[in-house]
Amino acid sequence: MHPFEKTDAGKFIPLNEFTDKLEALRKSLIASDAPQSRRKLRGQRQKLEREAWHAILFARAYECYFRLTGMRVRIETQECSAHDATIQWIENDLTQELKVQLKELPPESLNADISLSELLAKSIEKYPPSPDITMAVFICRTHPGYQVEIPENGFAGLWLFGFTGIGKPEFIFLVGKDTKGEHSNCTKFLTTP
Repeated sequence: MHPFEKTDAGKFIPLNEFTDKLEALRKSLIASDAPQSRRKLRGQRQKLEREAWHAILFARAYECYFRLTGMRVRIETQECSAHDATIQWIENDLTQELKVQLKELPPESLNADISLSELLAKSIEKYPPSPDITMAVFICRTHPGYQVEIPENGFAGLWLFGFTGIGKPEFIFLVGKDTKGEHSNCTKFLTTP
């Protein structure tokens, strides 16, 4: 099952429509008898779905924090792209875009050896600094109230986001730093658990 139709590739899709597609995928996977790794989007060919889910979560948290409307998301399907997703919205009658490079701090059950600071350092080292790219890191661990020192990085922004409790997608947090300063927020996530 794939939430993207061929006609969706490379197109901006309204955030609510995209959320509905991924929510349908999530519910069908939970109800299926697929292996646990597949139901958690950890299957070999599920990277695109996992990145799409992370892009939607980040876009929703970003939209709520900055009180934006009309958010749309495009998932980059080319692996060689400098970013994984683009979010777009209208603000003051101008189209705004945020190109997002997605990363993930995996659950400790998959890799307990990597810390958030190590992941940030490796990611900043791997990707050349760009004032056009925002790095967003999905924290797939229990949220301990991140008071993180966001390192200087040369990107348009660096954000951490995730659910306040693993398996409880009720509230999503967003912590970051961009050209406007440092930000921190926790908001109700607009989907059913």
